[in-house]
Order: sequence, then structure tokens, then C-alpha cells
Amino acid sequence: MKERELPAHHQVALDGAQHNAHRLATFFPPLIMSARALAAQLAQGVHGRRRAGAGDQFWQFRPLYMGESVASIDWRRSARDQHFYVREREWEGAHQVFIWVNRSATMRFRSDDNLPSKEERALVLALALSDLLVRGGERVGLMGMSPALSTRRIIEHFAQCFETQSEAARHAPLPPAYAPHGSRAHFVILSDCLSPLDELAACISALAQQGARGHVLLVHDPIEETFPFEGHVELSDVGNIEHMRFGDGAAVRQRYIERFERHRDDVDQLCRAQGWSCARHRTDRAAAHALLSLQMHMAGDAAMDAFYMRDVSGLDV
Repeated sequence: MKERELPAHHQVALDGAQHNAHRLATFFPPLIMSARALAAQLAQGVHGRRRAGAGDQFWQFRPLYMGESVASIDWRRSARDQHFYVREREWEGAHQVFIWVNRSATMRFRSDDNLPSKEERALVLALALSDLLVRGGERVGLMGMSPALSTRRIIEHFAQCFETQSEAARHAPLPPAYAPHGSRAHFVILSDCLSPLDELAACISALAQQGARGHVLLVHDPIEETFPFEGHVELSDVGNIEHMRFGDGAAVRQRYIERFERHRDDVDQLCRAQGWSCARHRTDRAAAHALLSLQMHMAGDAAMDAFYMRDVSGLDV
């Protein structure tokens, strides 16, 4: 029997899906390794605060103290070695941190093959931050993809979430306007924030009105800051067919830089108006410095006391 051929448009869609699957399969393993190395360098400065208290999550078994009620004994555990043990539950002081990474077309840009794309750097930082937060006793989730969890394999779990993220979500330049969360929650957004200012303002305002604190890390390629072009320049919009030509790149450099800086300052003001923090990072700088900066912003919040930083000067991941 002759195998039936697929319609042309179905074959194109299938080929595209196979290409994307192959790209993601080769994309994430190196990012996971980078995230683990980055987290390991900063892990020595993280002091977990997990301790016993009111809650519903099991934390540890401990010996029965003199004077405690026998009703608190865990008889199954105690039967193993003929000592009395009490099942302790985890303190409910842990925060919930929800992370969102912009993976739209503009984030896939890199100006040099020796540099990571903005998307790659943002994903590594997100995975490493998740690992450090979990080590510090927090619960971490992904906005629109995963509830807040506390698991030792958080990097692998979130990498799988990113790998299976829907195409629509992957192309969204802004996070979902609503993200389910409990009390003591924080949002962390890693993005170039190149969307129109009014759209950014509406998004940040909607998230802030939910009562959670927020932290934005602006991730940019060095060429976006410096505009180092001379002579005739033709720029193509990422993911679009639009082009822009300049007869003399140097002549427009100052105007471009001023407008770029003004946009970043406006984003910073939007964040601060809502009580959020805003930090900047370039992909040609050490990732560890960006992660440390983000942690320090979070640690500076009176509601976030999970981190106590040691001197990490000289990190060069």
C-alpha cells in the first residue's frame, strides 16, 4: 500500500515542529550545566531558614522531648529502632517566588557568536536563582507554567517546563497579567522590556495590584547600549520584515543612546512607582554579578530575609 502524502502545509508544520524539538533538545542541557555552575558559586552565601513550625509540609523527624504529649509521637517511625520520634512540619514563613522569562523574538538576539543571546542568559539566571531560592527555604514557581515548589531538582523541573512551553507563551513579550499566588509572594521578571511603555506600565500595574512585590532584571546585548556603527547602516527588526537605513550610523548614535537610556529609565521609574526593584545586566558581563544584584534587591526587601550575602567578588561565570 502506498503511504499517503501529507498536504504541503501540514508537512511544513511538521518539519517546523521537528526543527524546534531538535533545537530545544540541544539548547537546554548546556543551560542546565551553566545554571548549576552559577548557583554553586553563590550557594555558599545562602543560609537556609527552614525550621520547624506550623505548616503542612513534612520537614524532619526528631526525638520526643521529656514532657511532650504522647499524642505527638509518630508510631510508625518510632517502631523502626525502638525510640520515640515526633514528625515536625515545616515553618510557614517561606515566601513564594514566581519567575517569568521573556522568550520573545527580541530576546533571541546576540551581536556576537561568542556571547549568549539575551534569552540564554535570562534562562540561566532564572534556573540558578530558582536553585538558590529553594536552598534558602523558599518555594519557587514559574508564572503560567508551574506552582511554587520546593524540590532539590528544581533546575531540571523548570528546564522541562521551559522546554515544553507553548509557542504562544514563548512568543509573548509580557508576562501574564494575573499569576495565582499566596501571601508573601514575589514576582521576578527577566526581560529586555522593549515593549511600548504603556503596555509595560499596564502589565506591571496589574501585577503590583495583586499585592506581591516585584523585581525586574533588564537583560540587554552590549550593542543595544553602545550602537557602535559607522557609515551606512541597515537594521532589520527581529522577527519582522521591517528595515531601517541610516546614511551615517555615527551621526544618529547619540540620539539612539539617549532614547534607549530614556526608555530604561522610564521602566525603572515604573517599577519604583509600584514599590518594585529594577536592575540592569549586559550579556557580556559576568552572570554571577547579575544574579548577586538580583538577590541583593530581594534581600533588601524587609519581607524577604532568606539571603545573607558573603563576599563574592571575582566571580566570572
